[in-house]
Amino acid sequence: MDFSEVKSRYDYLGSWIYTRNPFHIDYSKYPYKRMRFSKRIKLTDIAHKFYGNACYWWVIAEANLILNPFDDVPVNRDIIIPDIKSIQEVI
Repeated sequence: MDFSEVKSRYDYLGSWIYTRNPFHIDYSKYPYKRMRFSKRIKLTDIAHKFYGNACYWWVIAEANLILNPFDDVPVNRDIIIPDIKSIQEVI
């Protein structure tokens, strides 16, 4: 998976769309955890659990190429959770 090709933003109607990564972050170059959840969970809940701030949900969405970040994360899908301290250095 090439993480550096992805960026997230809203279009003028507020729909979630993906284009190129504005920060040119290659998430594979930074420390991360790989997690698998046994129940459906929202990206905001994952961000709050691992980062202490639900506002970083977009980092997890980008790192995992999640097309619709408003859906729950599917059960038993491996999710990459980048180290937020490392990512903050480049954003």
